[in-house]
Amino acid sequence: MPQFRVFHIHLPPGAIITPDLSEDMFQAGWRGNVDGVLARGLYREVAKLEVFDIEEVFPKTNHLHPAGWQANEGVIRAIDHARSTSVGDLALDEAGALHICAQIGWERASQDQLALFNEKLGGEIAEISDDTPILGGF
Repeated sequence: MPQFRVFHIHLPPGAIITPDLSEDMFQAGWRGNVDGVLARGLYREVAKLEVFDIEEVFPKTNHLHPAGWQANEGVIRAIDHARSTSVGDLALDEAGALHICAQIGWERASQDQLALFNEKLGGEIAEISDDTPILGGF
């Protein structure tokens, strides 16, 4: 079964919200235009899933139950206290294709967006595995 790594938009603690950053966050979170937040490297890995296809990633990483989504079937590993996946978040499949959560479904990222993801985040994000300690916080 295919595996997907899920990345949420995340502001680091102490980040200063400038008008430009605010606009980039708006574009990503409301319109799915992730170029600005990708260029800033504002993503962190929140989960690794084993599901049939990309369309299963969204329901498996949403708070449909008060206990949260981290114990959902197919979730191999997840950080503690992760919010639900939403517009502008990313999923990376085993083949290396990057997918952007859109208002309806997922859109495949362009080659330029994938290159930017790899440049800004590819070498900095340690893959979540069974022996990775669960991180706390949002």
